[in-house]
Amino acid sequence: MATFMFIINPKKKIPVSILFGLYIHSFLEGLPVAEVMSQGHNSGSFLGFKDSMILGLTLHNIPIAIAFVTMLKQLQIAKNSAILYLILFSLMAPLGVLCNELMKQAGVANIDYIIQISLGIVVGIFLHISTTIMFESSNNHKYNFAKMASILLGSIVAYLIS
Repeated sequence: MATFMFIINPKKKIPVSILFGLYIHSFLEGLPVAEVMSQGHNSGSFLGFKDSMILGLTLHNIPIAIAFVTMLKQLQIAKNSAILYLILFSLMAPLGVLCNELMKQAGVANIDYIIQISLGIVVGIFLHISTTIMFESSNNHKYNFAKMASILLGSIVAYLIS
């Protein structure tokens, strides 16, 4: 199956699926932030941040941005183009917040349902990436007891805290 590529110049290409996947993931992460802020909920305070959800999202995106820029450097993307892609990535979560606010102002009926779906997609993306890393990291992609035990333990912990 062919990988979709965005042509920057004839010799340098960037995988569109990675680019749009990062942008969509970040946008969807921004949607619930606006909901939490508008309802007056405060998910806690940490290191002076009033809302630990915003801090968590920020800390979550730092390693993603580093990996993204590293990938762009390995593809030998021009520095100005790489900066543009990084700026676009950094704007996606705030754009998600803005989109949520605009939907509320427009009177979109089932905004809570939309937020639940967006969170489901974000969690699905996270699970896909984490399981891919876990299973694709070994030779011949073999399953072993340690991997299966860690998945089972993680599932039990997730069930107990939810």
